[in-house]
Amino acid sequence: MGADVTGIATLDKTGCRNFFLGLTRMYKTFHSIDKITIAMVHGYATAGGMGIVSFCDLAVASEDACLGFTAVNVGLFCMNGTAIMAPRVMGGKKR
Repeated sequence: MGADVTGIATLDKTGCRNFFLGLTRMYKTFHSIDKITIAMVHGYATAGGMGIVSFCDLAVASEDACLGFTAVNVGLFCMNGTAIMAPRVMGGKKR
């Protein structure tokens, strides 16, 4: 289950803004829950699914899990907080 990011790319300014505001509200909800949140990933967790994984406290992934910010493939930027959370969750790059 998920959204087709190519459809999101065709939204007008208001539609795009409303879509990303809704995602941001959902991510903030995950972040503000006073209980531990755990993402269990089996298969694909991309785009919005990856955002949910980013905002959970813990992620457990099966060997076949595929994670990614796929919106960039159609020219969208993760402007709803996931780009900010990604380095915190995944760590900085090694030198």
